[in-house]
Amino acid sequence: MMVTAGAVLAMLWVIAGRLIDPSRSIAGWTSVMVVVLFLGGVQLLSIGLLGEYIARIFRQAKGRPLYVVARRVNFAHGSDDAERNTNSLSSANESTAHGGAASTPAR
Repeated sequence: MMVTAGAVLAMLWVIAGRLIDPSRSIAGWTSVMVVVLFLGGVQLLSIGLLGEYIARIFRQAKGRPLYVVARRVNFAHGSDDAERNTNSLSSANESTAHGGAASTPAR
């Protein structure tokens, strides 16, 4: 975004220089520079937007939660479920760490 803003400022500077002293600039240079700077800014802005879009798709495709709760502390409701889930996760991790297959306990 900053490079695009810089390109716009450079375009304004080139145009202002042409308007203030037309004898100093080469014929056609101003128009070529304005077109090159404008199209370069548009390309960079487009690439930035495309990058943002792809990054959001990537984050969504990973499907990972923002955080994982290991245990619940000071919850009045459902504390039995939290303990059971924590125990089943730890037993599954222990069995896979020792080369065994992960199994979920029957409820």
